[in-house]
Amino acid sequence: MSSTLLDRYQNLVHDIYATSGSKVFADGTSLKLERIQLLLEKLGHPEKNYRSIHVAGTSGKGSVVVGIGQMLKCAGYTVGVHTSPHLQILNERMKVNGACISTTQLEKLWLEVRPLVLEVGAELPEFGTPSFFEIQVALALEWFSRQGVDVAVVEVGLGGRLDATNVLPAEVAVITRIGLDHTEVLGETLEEIALEKAGIIKAGQKVLIAPNQPSVVSVITTKAREVGAEYTLVQAEQNITSFQNQNNTIAQAAAVLFDESIPNSCRVQPPQVFPGRLEVVQENPLVLLDGAHNPQKMAALVSALQHTKVHKNKEWTVIFAAKEKKDATSILEELSPLNVETLILTEFLAGDNFFHPQPAEQLRNIAETVGFTQIIVIPNAHQAVEKALQYGKAVLVTGSLYLVGEVRSRWFPTQSLLLQAEQDWE
Repeated sequence: MSSTLLDRYQNLVHDIYATSGSKVFADGTSLKLERIQLLLEKLGHPEKNYRSIHVAGTSGKGSVVVGIGQMLKCAGYTVGVHTSPHLQILNERMKVNGACISTTQLEKLWLEVRPLVLEVGAELPEFGTPSFFEIQVALALEWFSRQGVDVAVVEVGLGGRLDATNVLPAEVAVITRIGLDHTEVLGETLEEIALEKAGIIKAGQKVLIAPNQPSVVSVITTKAREVGAEYTLVQAEQNITSFQNQNNTIAQAAAVLFDESIPNSCRVQPPQVFPGRLEVVQENPLVLLDGAHNPQKMAALVSALQHTKVHKNKEWTVIFAAKEKKDATSILEELSPLNVETLILTEFLAGDNFFHPQPAEQLRNIAETVGFTQIIVIPNAHQAVEKALQYGKAVLVTGSLYLVGEVRSRWFPTQSLLLQAEQDWE
């Protein structure tokens, strides 16, 4: 059964990719809202059938989204959660009360949405067919409506102002930590990036702003005042060293901002284990997966490992890959304080022309410049894992969510995840 299910899933995802249009519009712009707006109009605006919370930021937004969803579910809400990208299966991006959409549900939904996607492309030739990301956002919002959710908690894909998720009439907008990432699209400075993230803020909203540099906070609060939104600042807590705990604090504040009557027992939910974020998949030898893919996230990862009693004195074998255009130099510089005995540079499989890895040999030059000395290049990620395990040291796989998702299948086979999603809805 699982083999057939895997075939169905692969055919489904291939068809969505094949049907989707370019991320780039006819005028060369990569982000606009016209296509997603028309697609949702054709679906009858499902996003208006439930309340919503919108989360933007450079780091922590996925964990915050999951944390908010966990707290609201505890309080009795039926909660839809949308995150991106996925680690292993597309189904991960859309969940209701913690359960992924099943492939059977997704097939049925796509059968109905696919003709509308093509209609949008035909009616807006100057913009073209909706992109893969726009399509899966629309699928998620429509599925949430069909499942009768009370509230959707939605993670921004990229930026905010022109992200496909910015069609939400959200009651609460959350801005997490801002860092330098996707600078080729969002801007070269923290302030420019903050302005793009703040683009999700709308009149009448409640806005929650995580601890950030004063100049970043100023940009966001100015935007909130301009549009007529009420904002709240999350105060930095000096005694919190774990970014996971900081994210949980932000999630708690957001959930309470949404519903101040949430019971205290639901506000103190433990930080959820987020797949691909400080995830232990094997104990002996220890194998830890973390998709830290920008300098800020890598700094948070290293800090977490250095401040965790069971990890702080370990020698690590690190498997590292980076997506094209990522600032690998800065990311590796943030990794360097960790006690890395061997650095294995690898590549993940390119995906349908949408993402590509930096060549491992190119990363070798960067790693040597940063100061790493024991470096091995193994372009095949699965072979890199085999080599790392031979050393018997703790293994850290990091640098890219695409890398983490690829090697994670060793411990969590794709077929098993798909089957679990089916069983969750039986």
